[in-house]
Amino acid sequence: MNRITLFFAASIAVIVLAGCMSKPESVASQPGSFESGPRSENVTESADRMVIRDWSDRSIGEIANPAWLLSARRGNFNAFKSDFGIDPTYMCRAGTGINVNRNASLIQADVLFAAQLAQELRQTVLTRAGVASDSEIDDGEYAAVRNAALEAKVTLAGFRQITDFWQQQELTDADGRKQVRYAAYIIYACPPDVWDQLVAKYLMEIVGQLPEKKTQQAVASLFEELKADTRREVEKSEAQWRAEIEAQRKAVENQQQLAMAQTPGGVVAARAAGETAQTQAIEEGRTLRTAIRSGDPVAIAAATVGSGDYDAVAALAAAAGL
Repeated sequence: MNRITLFFAASIAVIVLAGCMSKPESVASQPGSFESGPRSENVTESADRMVIRDWSDRSIGEIANPAWLLSARRGNFNAFKSDFGIDPTYMCRAGTGINVNRNASLIQADVLFAAQLAQELRQTVLTRAGVASDSEIDDGEYAAVRNAALEAKVTLAGFRQITDFWQQQELTDADGRKQVRYAAYIIYACPPDVWDQLVAKYLMEIVGQLPEKKTQQAVASLFEELKADTRREVEKSEAQWRAEIEAQRKAVENQQQLAMAQTPGGVVAARAAGETAQTQAIEEGRTLRTAIRSGDPVAIAAATVGSGDYDAVAALAAAAGL
């Protein structure tokens, strides 16, 4: 373990110790025991022929799309915290699942939560690293950062499930054929010190995979910015939220097709052109950074996903009716 890794590990130890010494505020944890907005909405239908036929707590007057859910899935949990009595300083995130079976959709939402959270953190890391100067992180080093970030996992210790919400969706295609499926959302919360530990450990895992000391230093220095960025809740517009998910869906599908082409019997364009692995990495880093530096949130969302995100992105897209 080199000096950078040791230094960063020591920083995490301080954060963990501080978290252990502080007693978190209580968190409301009884699903269904809180009001969640107006109680008058009936069946809802979207422009793309997706109709919500049934949903959680409909029998007791809940609406199909509670205000807290609409805001939460677009990145703002303030309404959720208010409606469910959650400490305003707590960090909340949602897991999303989709399945033809209601219970299976809830299970998938729980299973995919870690992957969807890792995707969010990765996007923040790659965005910050992408706008760094070339002298700090060049294109080849940036490709290495992206590869490490794609492999990095998150630890969910300290998160508590607060509630879940499901919707029965009926989809009708152009030929009039109908399909019924369930979209499920599970909302989790954790104290801010636990969130800081999670962010630090995630960044530490990326740093530990980087081959160059210079790149390790540059990425490790992003911790405070990463922590601040991920604590900031910014609600996206419905149009932007949908555009980002659709761009991610197309990106992961394209990457999966490319991965399938790179089989022993397949023909890889880069190999046929005689490019070296290093040249490919530099070109990949340059392309990714161009998207990041454009400042376009849709381009950034697409550039920061990998083929391994297929299930997580597919669930988000399906739940949104895309």
